[in-house]
Amino acid sequence: AELLDNLGEQLDFSARWQDYAETRSEAAALWHELGDFARESDSLLALAWGLWRQCRGADFGRTADAALRLAKPLGRSPQLANAYITLAYRHMIKSRYQDGLALLQHVREMSEQLGLGDVISDSLNVEARIVRAMGNDWTVPIRAALEIALSGGHELRAGNAFANMYWMYCDELRHEADAGVGRAGRHVPLV
Repeated sequence: AELLDNLGEQLDFSARWQDYAETRSEAAALWHELGDFARESDSLLALAWGLWRQCRGADFGRTADAALRLAKPLGRSPQLANAYITLAYRHMIKSRYQDGLALLQHVREMSEQLGLGDVISDSLNVEARIVRAMGNDWTVPIRAALEIALSGGHELRAGNAFANMYWMYCDELRHEADAGVGRAGRHVPLV
């Protein structure tokens, strides 16, 4: 099961989403057989994100719900924190911003107690996206996500924060450029 999870990580980097989903699904089934519900929850959550990347939203939701059901009995744990981050993301895509932000605050409190800098960084990354969707200043949480990831040596999380920061800044620049074009397509100075 562990080898399948490791293979899944590699398939994630190569964007082989169908193979990724099959591998993560097999890993989750093996963890289930072994009775390791924490690892099964981890594998299911990874599978959920692979399904999201395949634009399989309903499957993403069902799989994330299954991971959350496994994580809840574990109590304060990395699995529960990560499942809640995914739920906060799902709140965001349904425009339930305040629900998402409240859940992320809970995740950060739990993660601080457990010393999970990588999870704190992830929660701030999602918070930045929610705050941006609300039309507010997203730079504070994304910079905090990046700082925590870098200072904790969480390279994957730092890369995620950089990538999200990049596309959000690019999107803002695109909107600013669009605002500078008049109706006839002529440039209108932004003063």
